Amino acid sequence: MMDREDIYVITRNSNWSTEKVDAALKQDVYNDTTAWKKFFRLFLLIVAIGFVTAGIVFFFTYNWYGLHKFLKIGLIEFILFTTIMVALIAKIHELIKNILLTAASVLVGALFAVYGQIYQSGATAYDFFLAWTVFVTVWVLVTNHAFLWAFFLYLVNVTFTFYVQLETSRITEGQAFLIVLLMNGIWLLLFLLLSNKFDYFKVANWLKNLVFIYIVSVATLSVWEGIAEKFETILYALIACTLLIYLLGLKYAFAKKNLLFLAIVPFSFMVILTAFSGKVLPKEWVFLVNGVFITVSVGYLIKYLLVIQKSEKWKS
Repeated sequence: MMDREDIYVITRNSNWSTEKVDAALKQDVYNDTTAWKKFFRLFLLIVAIGFVTAGIVFFFTYNWYGLHKFLKIGLIEFILFTTIMVALIAKIHELIKNILLTAASVLVGALFAVYGQIYQSGATAYDFFLAWTVFVTVWVLVTNHAFLWAFFLYLVNVTFTFYVQLETSRITEGQAFLIVLLMNGIWLLLFLLLSNKFDYFKVANWLKNLVFIYIVSVATLSVWEGIAEKFETILYALIACTLLIYLLGLKYAFAKKNLLFLAIVPFSFMVILTAFSGKVLPKEWVFLVNGVFITVSVGYLIKYLLVIQKSEKWKS
């Protein structure tokens, strides 16, 4: 069975006609009724497991003072142990196993929170999230599943945020933005490069898209804030990093026919450009000029994306 990228590679290196490409896409890529039914079954299962996990966390929160400390720790350890055993031993679908391990990763944080509150360990939010990240790292590396990678990256970013806020005053806001961009950008770049050579490093498209959206959002916010509010030396590094992200994102978009990457880069650039208006225009004109600029620019961007999506070059 071929995926979209395989079909594009074959098309560029063969004499496949448009009809054959469309037939291959319909057979191996586009979803039919059966695929949509499978998607909704898995989606509802994920939602159910998520609600159960959230229910366990809220149960401890609501009944905290009415529970004995042994019951608090013992009950959550039992649920955590049961979840892991079902994921490892039961003969269930691989995706369900990974979803259960993701739920177990959430419960690890709940266990640390319960332990810290019972024995008043004095740990800060940074210590809590750092321990949480360390203890789920092994599961992430072993399973190499998109759900766990997404949760792991969330923990890493939250841990770094609390480290900057609580543990150090030497890192400025601009430097923190730059570190976040480099940290997430290097992860995404490595996985994109390694996925072409090793199947183990292939990740789901939705995870790549999600990480890229986060990276571009952080870049946009940091540069916009640096231009509009406080112009510092670190802004030059942020602008350079943002331009590199744009370049690599557009290169990947055209190479892999990824419309999301192609759409979000110019939109981010539009938002950054609005920061300059506050520097050169009177305040009463800023809102009007930016509103007209964004409306017209987004309109042209949508028109361009529709045209390029229908072009033979993009399909091939």
